[in-house]
Amino acid sequence: MRVALITPDGVSTYLFCQEIINTIQKNSLITKLDVYVGDNDAKVELDRLNIKVKVFYMYRFFNPILDLITIIHLIKLFKFGGYDAVLCFTTKPNIYGVIAAKIAGIEKIYFHVVGLGMVNLENTGIKAKLIKFTLKNLYKFSSSVADKVWFTNKNNVTEFLNDELIASNKVVLTKNYLDTDYYHPKAYSSEEIIDFKEKLNIDQDSKVVVMVARMIWSKGVREFVDAADDIYKKNKNIQFILIAPLQTGSLDAIPVDYANSINDRKNIRWLGFQDNVRLFYALSDISVLPTYYQEGGYPRALLEPMSMGKPVITTDNINCKGAVDHEESGLIIPQENSKALSDAICQILSNDELMAKYGKNSRLKAVNEFNEKIVVKEALESLGLIY
Repeated sequence: MRVALITPDGVSTYLFCQEIINTIQKNSLITKLDVYVGDNDAKVELDRLNIKVKVFYMYRFFNPILDLITIIHLIKLFKFGGYDAVLCFTTKPNIYGVIAAKIAGIEKIYFHVVGLGMVNLENTGIKAKLIKFTLKNLYKFSSSVADKVWFTNKNNVTEFLNDELIASNKVVLTKNYLDTDYYHPKAYSSEEIIDFKEKLNIDQDSKVVVMVARMIWSKGVREFVDAADDIYKKNKNIQFILIAPLQTGSLDAIPVDYANSINDRKNIRWLGFQDNVRLFYALSDISVLPTYYQEGGYPRALLEPMSMGKPVITTDNINCKGAVDHEESGLIIPQENSKALSDAICQILSNDELMAKYGKNSRLKAVNEFNEKIVVKEALESLGLIY
């Protein structure tokens, strides 16, 4: 079988598709696998893993004319490649890749929903409503064309079924997944962590709270900053690190002036994009995600620190609370509540025994429930892509 994997960019391929690629390549029935990306923005990382990709034309935002060009380009690639199956990953490939695959006469078509993104925009403006309406109808068409659709979040499945976007017999549902060997509590030695603290000019006896997200309001950035301000009044020995790249083109994007102002504080650092978040998780005592964004599946910003044995704090967001066992592997707090976040951070950091318990249970949950080697293989078998 000849397979094409369609992803939006190199970063997504590097972060989320390695095990998908490895599992497909190891299967004896697969004679060819080509990986297509809309932007090869992780070429160095992918080359290091010996993952060869081909670039197709894709404009990141929605534009009817440019999106039509994307479809035409993919049709040509699919016909030229002679593929038997196409697997698409994330919103635009899921829509336009599936349409192109159908027109190109591909026998088996699948797509992987890792989140509904702008489909679930809470903004009530005309533009947001139009985007949601258009995306839902496009997803309905894609689902009607696809043989199977792989979800990693039960709530996304419920929404698809309730809105009659998909037939129930096409649904493949798994949990989210990650490489629990890579995100390991012993990924770095104590000496390396000490050196990294020195490099960041953080006192060795300081506690560290890390948040990894995108620079959008609904990820809870303001709540994180406000909690840091509140804690600084009581404890000067806790450092906060925000790893969050700026966003453009989003209705929810945080202005650069606000982002830069974060670094005016003595106890918090905004470090933008970092290509090795694992090192920051290793450095941290707690990882937090005070989100009220419509997350797709369990966020990796929770699963990654959990896999590294860190206590986590998140909100009662419907797509987050399932990842964390409240008062077992961390704490679940109300959304948009910086005081609750501040209190939860202080509660954990003031109790070493509690911190150790939550960290141990986080690791166990990640290994037992989110191990990508198990989850990805089961998903691809359920799709019918491998046997």
